[in-house]
Amino acid sequence: ESVAKVADGKVTAVKSGYATITAKCGGKTAECTVSVTVPTGSVTLDKTTLSLAVGETAQLTATVKPDNATDKNVSWYSSDESVAKVDNGNVTAAKVGKAMITATCGGKTVECSVTVTVPVTGMHLDRTSLSLRKGESTLLSAVVTPSDASNKNIIWASSNSNIVTVNQSGLVKAISGGNATISALTEDGGYKAQCAVTVSTNVTGVTISKTSLSMIQGDTYTLSASIQPNDATNKDLIWYSDDSSIATVTSSGMVTAVDGGNTKITVKSSDGGYQDYCYVSVAADFHQAVDLGLSVKWSKFNYGASSSTEIGGYYLWGDPTGTAVIMQYSGPSQTTICGTDYDIVHKKWGGNWRLPTKSEASELYNKCKWEKTTLNGIAGFKVIGPNGNSIFMPATGYAYPANGPIGTTKIASTSSLCIMTGQSYSDSNGNFAYIFCINSDLSYSLRNWNINFAKFSVRGVR
Repeated sequence: ESVAKVADGKVTAVKSGYATITAKCGGKTAECTVSVTVPTGSVTLDKTTLSLAVGETAQLTATVKPDNATDKNVSWYSSDESVAKVDNGNVTAAKVGKAMITATCGGKTVECSVTVTVPVTGMHLDRTSLSLRKGESTLLSAVVTPSDASNKNIIWASSNSNIVTVNQSGLVKAISGGNATISALTEDGGYKAQCAVTVSTNVTGVTISKTSLSMIQGDTYTLSASIQPNDATNKDLIWYSDDSSIATVTSSGMVTAVDGGNTKITVKSSDGGYQDYCYVSVAADFHQAVDLGLSVKWSKFNYGASSSTEIGGYYLWGDPTGTAVIMQYSGPSQTTICGTDYDIVHKKWGGNWRLPTKSEASELYNKCKWEKTTLNGIAGFKVIGPNGNSIFMPATGYAYPANGPIGTTKIASTSSLCIMTGQSYSDSNGNFAYIFCINSDLSYSLRNWNINFAKFSVRGVR
């Protein structure tokens, strides 16, 4: 009765199993064998979808409910055994495609959708570096392995979209100068490859700082040039002179006037070959400015002289004609005449020639080496500049009034050098010029003389 009960011939199943029902009457008996079963309520799988690579396997597990169901035998079927086969729940991927695995038990079924793919095993780009000009575009290609991989989708990205952009087709576009990295990532497997991109900005023009330049022989002037646009990558410039016998130019744009004449200085951009020009006019320097490595250049010889050993004459301070008569002269009231119409050097030699200031005269003494010497029998001083260049300055003394007609002078201190500066001062006693003096013992002073009563030799600077 634990399996089946009977009452008045009515049999009630209790649990699964077997039982025999017996009927008796008048000494006679009859039997009925009863088999009690538990029907299948449901069947489920631990996975309803599977994604497998060709050759891979996966185990599906079926669960039959209720637990005491009589029939727990599960039957397995594949909708396409050329794609996926199944044996007792073990699924084997055969080729790329889709198949449905069905599990059946006690009239109940359940399915698992299987997708078979060829997985990506690697990826590389057709180029690992690129050089582009601003505005250019190019297409990068991602090569996925194996070639028959099912999912060849690539995710593209730029490390700096202000410099270079990339769309999802791999089209790279240069936006502005700089460096950036393009990255490609496979959807399947997450394989990554990169391409380093350098974007250069083209030069579109070059502009020189001066289009014309007037120079004196021996002068230098540094030209500059600007590249367009400002963010151009290659700003290298090439400088050259049409006639280097007149003016030369260095790679940094410094022009040196070599001799009188006209020439053209050209600046050219290395990128694109754009050019601009400066037309240079060089005046021959008959007064031969010498670069001693000081703040100004000193003339090779005195005003009024034609050689280094000549004194060149004596002049009143502030007299641009050089003809004023001592004791009949009244000088200008200005305290500085350097480069003005009262400056005899500036007035007669022109250009930027002028009298030295007292500080320039002091610089000549303090920064140069002085040697007492003779040149071609003329006593004087050799002045050697910080850069090694030198000039000869003859002993001059100075001229002062002497007995005789008005304007008669006498030379004093003939073993000393007395050179006029372009500066003076005034007090109640009159106007007094600063005179640069070197004595025979090489001692130095800036002496003061009344501008109306003494004459001095002149040495120009520029």
